[in-house]
Amino acid sequence: MQITTDEEYISYLAKEKDTDMVVDLRPGKNIVLCTLDGNSYNHWLPRLAAFIKDRVDNDHGLPDKIYITYTTEPFLDMGDKVFSQIVEKGFYVTEKNSNVSYYDENIECTFINGDLAIVDSVTKYLSVNNLSIGNIKTIGYPLGLLSRTRNRLTELNANNKIADYNSNPTKHFICLNAVACRYRAELVTWLHQTGIIDKCHWSWLRRKTTKEWDEHLEECGFSDTEIFDFRKTTVLDISLDELEIHTNQDTVSDFYYLTDSLIDIGVETVPDAHQFITEKTWKPYLHGKISLFLNCQSYYSILKNLGFELYDEIFDYSFDTIIDIHERQTAYYAELKRISDISIEELQMKISTIEDKILRNRNHAWNCDLGTLFPFKDYPTLLPQE
Repeated sequence: MQITTDEEYISYLAKEKDTDMVVDLRPGKNIVLCTLDGNSYNHWLPRLAAFIKDRVDNDHGLPDKIYITYTTEPFLDMGDKVFSQIVEKGFYVTEKNSNVSYYDENIECTFINGDLAIVDSVTKYLSVNNLSIGNIKTIGYPLGLLSRTRNRLTELNANNKIADYNSNPTKHFICLNAVACRYRAELVTWLHQTGIIDKCHWSWLRRKTTKEWDEHLEECGFSDTEIFDFRKTTVLDISLDELEIHTNQDTVSDFYYLTDSLIDIGVETVPDAHQFITEKTWKPYLHGKISLFLNCQSYYSILKNLGFELYDEIFDYSFDTIIDIHERQTAYYAELKRISDISIEELQMKISTIEDKILRNRNHAWNCDLGTLFPFKDYPTLLPQE
């Protein structure tokens, strides 16, 4: 969408909900903005490059600022070298009447990504791929998936669902695993080894799992499938086919999730590679359910800095500060073991004493302003819409 007047900008704010590329050419603006969330970067990055090339070829001038946002993923290299494409297609222009690409240092370029540690991640990526970042700025934005999760729960008519801590639950935990990964396989194996699995509702759906994934997990030491066979699917409340339908990955079971279990446990998406927060974290907050996940170092400090209160009355978060992922994982297991030894009745009573805190966190998750950071504040279609 191209904006040249204040009237067109007002129309954009009022009507446009699915605009993936915005060109604001009002006096004093000259900004191009493109979101890759919910869309193929192989589609939008070439379109962005073609737009910039067209402006050069037709003597319309280059934009002063370019923003590219990809807030629902942390990955820079997803097989197609996303960041390489952003550098090559988004921030380079083709010199008029030639095939030579050059970097224009007068353009202010900003890449906003879901990885909070984006600066370190980009530095490593540039080193591995022998790229020069030029003057591209990077910003880590943690709330892209919260926005998408809120939108999806509203679409599912689940925005008013809340955990019932006055019920008579039969399980301490619920542990939902759609996508297989090493740390999730280790957790579910440990739950079986310790017998704590009997205190869990759990699933293992093997989403996107391939033969290569199975071979990788076996190389990591999971060949003893008599304890837990990660090559088999375990369905709890939703099948893999049902899960793959549009918004269904944000579905939770009223019975298993909201009524018959006390604490949501598991492993976040990339606890060893990125500072990234997904719907796995946001759904418990949005549904008023307490949770204890393994994620990157200082994960709970990050959540606290985002305005969420910790449940210190229930959990010992000291494992959160451990740098080494394997040591942090072992300490996380120890905390799960301690909690599992508390009777359901006592644990439920402890949770009932922090009901006000749980509801404050839920309210914050639903109502915190996700558009406080530029450019989302001025161009709200850049926030994930689905």
